[in-house]
Amino acid sequence: MGEGLRGELREAVAAAAQADDGTPERLQARLDAACRLIVALVDDLADAEADAVIAETLPLVQHDAQLEIELRRRLARELVTYERYRAVVQLSAALEAAQALGLAVLEAELAEELRAAMRDEGGTSTLRTTSSALAEASRAANPELAARMQLSLSASETGAIAEQHARTSVELARASGEVALLHEATARLAELLAERDELAEARAVLVALPALAHARESRALLDEIRRRLDEPVVDPPEVAAISVPLDPQLRAFATRPHNLVQSVVDGGLLGADKIREWSSGEITKPADLESQLVFGPVRSYWCACGRYRGRDYAGIVCKRCGVEVIDAAARRTRTGHITLREPVVHPWYAPVAALLLDLPHAELTAIPPFELQERLLAFDAARLEHLVDELKYAIVTAPKARIADAAGRRLALVEAFRTAAARTFTQPASIVLALVPVLPPNVDLPIDRDKVRDAYAQILEAPARSQAAAVAGLFGALAAH
Repeated sequence: MGEGLRGELREAVAAAAQADDGTPERLQARLDAACRLIVALVDDLADAEADAVIAETLPLVQHDAQLEIELRRRLARELVTYERYRAVVQLSAALEAAQALGLAVLEAELAEELRAAMRDEGGTSTLRTTSSALAEASRAANPELAARMQLSLSASETGAIAEQHARTSVELARASGEVALLHEATARLAELLAERDELAEARAVLVALPALAHARESRALLDEIRRRLDEPVVDPPEVAAISVPLDPQLRAFATRPHNLVQSVVDGGLLGADKIREWSSGEITKPADLESQLVFGPVRSYWCACGRYRGRDYAGIVCKRCGVEVIDAAARRTRTGHITLREPVVHPWYAPVAALLLDLPHAELTAIPPFELQERLLAFDAARLEHLVDELKYAIVTAPKARIADAAGRRLALVEAFRTAAARTFTQPASIVLALVPVLPPNVDLPIDRDKVRDAYAQILEAPARSQAAAVAGLFGALAAH
């Protein structure tokens, strides 16, 4: 952000201060201007000036604790993108103010926001000290809040320190009477105990938990610990994968078109936005081509590490392996994507680009993909609309049938893109690929899966200048059926 814009924001703050007549509206305008300036300064790493503006702004709301909380919370939400530590400082102060007012609901909300900010920050020593102080201050007045803070501290620590915070969280959760929180804290403690092979104690703390409907995490952890202790645990019966039809657009993408115009209408030419929308994750190495994290579990309703087993855990994302507990049919429908190092012209649709641009196909190969994409980007809705009228006129006035036929073929293609834009978000620029969708490992298509998988691997391993050939190899493998 330039100095000019910062100067404009400073002038806006000064003008708002001069116009402040004590009314709520004027005060709010002044606070808004100050917040915008603070965020801009932090974004530009002008930390000292940002701190000075914060110090000047906070006294404006000290007469109203509720307004101070709102200001600090707003600052935290806007600063979290640029500097999470400052956001945590503001949330901590807001939480202390909410505690002083006895606003239990607001306390809980702020505590959750603070926990999230600290978890993402990674837990610096200053943040841990701040959170510990807040947890201690809340111990008597609000044991539930203190328990959640201790649980957050446990998540940001490791080893004996994490275990001590977890034990304190269990104690406070029990005092609060919140059974769900007690289960969460106890599960964290049991995890830490299991990490150092204290399996008997981990089992004991889980077994002692009071009953709770849908206590899926603690139940799955207890079953896992029992397996490690060689105790009998009955696994649920295996669930057969359901039959799920393949998305018609994905089928069109993977099938070599016999009619290019119709294929454009059917969505066989996918744009980058659609590929990202479908994708469940980026594939960066050949081993990812079978990833359960991206494509779903190999066994229905089992996560990859085996902690969660059975329909009872449907929808849970395992914190350890990251795999969602869903039907294995996902491996027939979920896609991933590969980001190409350089854009590549789609080998099947190069003739479409030539016809759309009214160029000989041989000339098209001499145009670099970046430049070709720029030319195709010019074919927006307005340009296509104008081209329709132009081509219709060309057909009517053509001196020779051959010229009229050529204009007719081009018109059919333009109309196809107009239809596709409304149905599938496909644009002419999609002919140049920046992303390649990765078919599901168990895709229901008449293709040689091993050859297709090898083709994807070659794309991943090829240097940038060789990726075009590797992409052509992929579509060659797809065209073989």
